[in-house]
Amino acid sequence: MLDDVDLIAYFGKSYEFTDDFSTGDNWPDMEDEIFYAGVEDGKYVMTIKTNTTNARTVKAPYQGVLSPRGDFVADVIFEYGTPDKYTQAGLIFNYKKVDENKFDYYSLRISNMGNYTLEQIVDGDAVTIRNWTNTNVNIDGGNLLAVEKYGLKYKFFLNGSFLDEVEVEEDLPFIALLAANKTKGPVTVYYDKFYINYIEKLPLSDD
Repeated sequence: MLDDVDLIAYFGKSYEFTDDFSTGDNWPDMEDEIFYAGVEDGKYVMTIKTNTTNARTVKAPYQGVLSPRGDFVADVIFEYGTPDKYTQAGLIFNYKKVDENKFDYYSLRISNMGNYTLEQIVDGDAVTIRNWTNTNVNIDGGNLLAVEKYGLKYKFFLNGSFLDEVEVEEDLPFIALLAANKTKGPVTVYYDKFYINYIEKLPLSDD
């Protein structure tokens, strides 16, 4: 399919893809005593089943056309399935595995209480970059979360309004969806219509 893409210039290729979650082909299914993730009724469902506080689950698309590379823009619609419980939705980005049990990454979590947290995880320790209490999040309906990555800078938008930005230390294109809780009780987040448009930078030819 990629051979038919006509958007080719000297600096690389631009590709656009959308996953409406009509199938589960691009995302992992899993269930255990604590977490559940899978496609249901055209949405990607992420549930934390445990009563443990501050639990988090993260799911990335299988490596392929939905995996970001180089600079990219992406967006996804999310909805809180448990609006009466402290629920967080958002993204993991700029991820790398340090060793068998340690991972470095950044995360953006938006809660149904109206606040958001932007943080960096370094050697397993969380460093808060921003913790803000004012967003235009819809508690009882869908929310459009968008991200733009250019070089080392990520910009985030919620429902069409600029939310925040951060400049990372290494260029590690990566994106994953998350669900998290803060208080006891199972929580659920629904995701829909994952879209990504990326430019794959290619070396200039000597020919």
